[in-house]
Amino acid sequence: MFSHYPSTSRLGFPVCGRPLIVAHRGSSGTFPEHTPLAYEAALSDGADGIECDIRVTADEKLVCCHDRDLQRTSSGSGSIERHSLAELLRLDWGSHRENLPPGGRQLLTFDGFLDMARGADRPVALFIETKHPSDHGRRVERLLLESLRRHGVGTPREPQLYPILMSFSAFAVRRLRASGLPTATLSKRGLALRLKDAVAGSSALIGPRYGRLAADPELVPTWQARGRAVNAWTVNQPERVRQCIEWGVDAITTNFPGMARTEMVRMSESVPRAHEAQRDGTKRNPQPERDNAEQQGGR
Repeated sequence: MFSHYPSTSRLGFPVCGRPLIVAHRGSSGTFPEHTPLAYEAALSDGADGIECDIRVTADEKLVCCHDRDLQRTSSGSGSIERHSLAELLRLDWGSHRENLPPGGRQLLTFDGFLDMARGADRPVALFIETKHPSDHGRRVERLLLESLRRHGVGTPREPQLYPILMSFSAFAVRRLRASGLPTATLSKRGLALRLKDAVAGSSALIGPRYGRLAADPELVPTWQARGRAVNAWTVNQPERVRQCIEWGVDAITTNFPGMARTEMVRMSESVPRAHEAQRDGTKRNPQPERDNAEQQGGR
């Protein structure tokens, strides 16, 4: 099942021979997105990478949050960019979910995100997306790159952290490429993806949504032939995980990394069993070579 995967990762990550499992905002299908609870679960579930969205507060602190508005994911309201970090830390970021364990429901700063990745004590890919539009404009990327340099991410100081910098904004990706770190261009539509990639300047990774690949699976080998890794998002059903593996994508971004891991293990175990059954059947029911040739000729 995984024989069509290369022996070395296109992303430079030590895991190879199968797609990477990337936890979308942590294990966000089970716990509130972008919270310590979600990332603890993702790393425990065996995610190879963790994804976060970057926003900038009123006092120019980097935090992990997808929406510009606070209402969907917290007990607050208004724009995240109009609140200080201290104000945001006082909010409940699990108020929209029920039956949660105590703790781990606070806003996660980008520093905290990096600390959690380090705490895994194993290689972890960091899929870091800058969000636009933003009141802070291009300063979002500047602050992010300054933080990465300060922490030594992408240098020998942090050999177990593998950053990939992403955005739906092609101009943001171009700014991120100046760091020399791998970048990813994201898009919901194929034509827009090609245009964005041209503007961004040939990213290391292309991130189409699952539906775009389902409409045209040949996009996977096409992009890979151009030297791009392909990351499908957001893949939340077992049958879609299997489909992505058959297409040969390099990474699968999912809200349920535990499910994706289980599905990959199941698929890898099914291949040896199928081969063993085939060998046993051949021994019990040997067929003359003539019959095999006739069967092949009749197809």
